[in-house]
Amino acid sequence: MSPPSDERDLELSAQARLAARAAHHFNNALAVIIANLEMAQEDAAAGRPHDPALVETALNAARGAAGTCRKLQDFARPPGAPPSPLALSAILGQLAETSPAIEIDAPAMDIPVMAEESELLATLDALAHHSTAFIREKGRLRVSTDRESVILTLQGDGPPPSPASLPRLFEPLAGHPGQDADLSQAGSMARRAGVSISAVMDDDGRLAVRLRLPMAPPESKERGR
Repeated sequence: MSPPSDERDLELSAQARLAARAAHHFNNALAVIIANLEMAQEDAAAGRPHDPALVETALNAARGAAGTCRKLQDFARPPGAPPSPLALSAILGQLAETSPAIEIDAPAMDIPVMAEESELLATLDALAHHSTAFIREKGRLRVSTDRESVILTLQGDGPPPSPASLPRLFEPLAGHPGQDADLSQAGSMARRAGVSISAVMDDDGRLAVRLRLPMAPPESKERGR
């Protein structure tokens, strides 16, 4: 049964206001991104030294817009709704484009997984970001499977944390002075993505982060192809 006309009008009005606020936010973010990239382009054309602040400002604006996208997706998802099936190859392809310092070792076959796409991408981006001590110059992502899960193991080249800190490495920052903010954020995003995250020490004494993604049922049709 359809809602009464006046209720439907109120719903449409609320949706229009939400769309207008989102458009305003994205327009502001794009203005910052375009302005800073144009200045960087002008510097390059004139042979002036590269100003890292211009790129960093543009990146921060882009990350803010990405955060708004995630909030809109969370708002649109029904309460308690499970993630949709997702083609793992699509995620790995985007990671290869945005984080070329990460070497990806994955099987040739594609594997559908159950995960929230934007949060999973944000998790991998946070782990691969050079602001963490986890990865300094390069990292390696290895894909393996067990009977029910796909396991992404990300190894970095940065100094390892103390073994005692491993169990709480991805917990919220409160109460853990000195904890890496990006790793804590990655933990929160991984949980929102519907995947488990843990940290271990590899054979070389380096930190390795493991993301465990549930495999999609065989009859599922995955996104991202």
